[in-house]
Parts: sequence; C-alpha cells; structure tokens
Amino acid sequence: MPPNDPACAGRATTRADQIAALHREHARRLVQRVAQRAHADDHTIEDACSFAWVQLLTHPSVDLGTQHAHVLGWLTQTATREAWRLATVRARERPLDHAAIEHEQRTRGQLAPAADRLADQHSRLALVADIPERPRRFVLRLALGYSYREISALS
Repeated sequence: MPPNDPACAGRATTRADQIAALHREHARRLVQRVAQRAHADDHTIEDACSFAWVQLLTHPSVDLGTQHAHVLGWLTQTATREAWRLATVRARERPLDHAAIEHEQRTRGQLAPAADRLADQHSRLALVADIPERPRRFVLRLALGYSYREISALS
C-alpha cells in the first residue's frame, strides 16, 4: 500500500518501508550524482548505488527521519566510494585486449611485421629478467593496477 493510503495510517512504517519510499523518490538522482563524481561505466555506477541502498538497510545509525538531503548525501558518499573501489578492481581484472591494440596500431601504420614484434618482445623480456626479483614483482603489481598500500601489504 502507498504510504499516504488512509488504510495504513494507523500502522507504523518499518525502516525497510521508509527506505523503499526513499528509493522510489531518489534512486535516479543518486545514480546521476554518483556518475558525476565517480566517472565510471554505467554498470559500475548501478552496482555501487545498489550497494549503498543495501548499506542503508544495515546502518540504523543513519536517521531516516532527518531531511532527505542528509540521507541522499550519505548514499552518494557511500555509492561513490564503492564505485571507485569497483572501478579499481574491474580495471585490474580486465584482460589486455591484444587484438584491439594491434588493430589500433595497424590503423596508424605502427604495426611491425610479426618477426620484428617477436624479436622486440624477447628483448624486452630479457631486460625484465635482469631486474632483481623483488623490484620486478613491485613493478609488475604496479602495472597491474595495485595501489602502493596494497603492494606494501603483499611484500
């Protein structure tokens, strides 16, 4: 039943009902606000906003009786941080698309013949093999998108 329905006037609404009403009213606005701040793809933004709504259910410290601007601010901050986290994880997990890279190089006329590319790759691998193991692991993790804090925790 809608919250303004006279049939439910005598019955107290639960926190979940209040959040559902907030969601109906502010879900689109939250997506727009997070998209402006996080600069991530649509799926990441949607996932982050869903995460924020679920977090609101489990955080009774967020007072739903206050102004909606306060709750929307909390949701925006929570979703934005989650979008940043998800974007970092997804960038780290994204495989290199060698076909796309080769296509771009081919269209620019920068693609060398296969034998030259193979020789170039071998010479680069030889240079990497000369780096001591610990710095090599550091550089590899940095190239994979790990933060300095994550790298130091792994070392």
